[in-house]
Amino acid sequence: MRRFLLLLVSLFAISGTSFAASESLPDGKIVIVVKDFDIVRGATSTPAAPPAAPKKFSLMSPRDWYEGVADWCARVGEWFQDRAGDLLVFVIGSAVTFGIIFLLSFVIRRFFLQKLEEVLHVSFQRRLYEAFHWPVACFLCCLGVFISAQPLLKSMPGIYSLIWLRLLLASLAVSTVWGLFRLIGLLDHFFQRRAERTPGRRMDSLLIDLIRKTVKVVVILIAALFILQNILNLNITSLLAGAGVVGLAIAFAAQETIANVFGSIMIVLDRPFSIGDRVRIGGVDGMVEAVGLRSTQIRSLDGFLFCVPNRQVADGTIENIAMRPTIKCPFSIGLTYDTTPEKMEEACRILHEILDGHPGFNMETQPPIIYFTDYKDWSLNISVIVWFQTLDYLQFLRWKHEINLEILRRFNAAGLNFAFPTSTTFVAGDRNYPLELASNERRS
Repeated sequence: MRRFLLLLVSLFAISGTSFAASESLPDGKIVIVVKDFDIVRGATSTPAAPPAAPKKFSLMSPRDWYEGVADWCARVGEWFQDRAGDLLVFVIGSAVTFGIIFLLSFVIRRFFLQKLEEVLHVSFQRRLYEAFHWPVACFLCCLGVFISAQPLLKSMPGIYSLIWLRLLLASLAVSTVWGLFRLIGLLDHFFQRRAERTPGRRMDSLLIDLIRKTVKVVVILIAALFILQNILNLNITSLLAGAGVVGLAIAFAAQETIANVFGSIMIVLDRPFSIGDRVRIGGVDGMVEAVGLRSTQIRSLDGFLFCVPNRQVADGTIENIAMRPTIKCPFSIGLTYDTTPEKMEEACRILHEILDGHPGFNMETQPPIIYFTDYKDWSLNISVIVWFQTLDYLQFLRWKHEINLEILRRFNAAGLNFAFPTSTTFVAGDRNYPLELASNERRS
């Protein structure tokens, strides 16, 4: 018990200190050696270094600058001297690559393609060669330069080889996109000419144009993803996930634009008109010049260019004037009220003689219609309906000019008077209407 109390007193006495060592003696007594905590901490810990003074910015003197540049030039010269052989291989290999590509291009163009075109009269091979010539030559030049630089890259850090490899992949991607764009342009030209030569396929040019634009967008997206993943080492999975969220937000914000895109698709599928047709859409009357993903361009008869959104075109009423088989032209001729029945019959007969033999009408299916139809306020009207067998508006105007001149000559020669707005006033007491006027006055 006494020993236990002694131990407790010792523990309270050394609070805030540390034990250095303890050992048991043979007679059972405990001796505790205590060192001050601060002393132990000061002995075991290294003194903290004084804070470094902030460096002061000082400009280099001209002499220091000159010596630094001279040292750098010396090191660059030593580097070129040590790698002179590798640099020579790089330069010679690049020059040989350019020379071989130029020679192959000259031989193919001068002999093979020219002889083939002279014998077979085929220009598609030449167009195909023109489409892929520069993209393939660009990639082969990059490949030759990359191979020529391998001895030089082996003596340099590995990061430079990685950079050259990524540049080669980038040139491959650019050349591939370039070649695909030229191939798409070639196929677009081929199918456009085929659609122009084929009757009854009036909307093929619009469909081909839409497919061309869509394919180009897809090619650009694929090339961008390839460059981001294989060259820039970006994680396109998370990028695509983020693009999906952004795309959803854009879809809500650009509802009208998306509606215009779907409107262009419906225009291509329904084929209500073609390029060059004269249409009337929502008060816009003119010739269709182009159909894009957002709007349809219509050139009015006054020369103004209207861009009508495809959403309105697809939902609105389209009047395709160019699709009518003929140009219907109804008109009327008014004669004065003093025209006798015999003169009226003569006028109708003259009109038949002028119109029935005209080359602009189809007498079997749509002969001219001529009848005395109306008693107007100041004229006796003859209604005429004709159908000109043409879609050329200028030809229609020329034929109408000829017909009007012939009617004017024949009617003047026959003594037929054209009516114009007039009014006749009767004076009370006129001998032609005395009784009627008097009776009307008595009734009033």
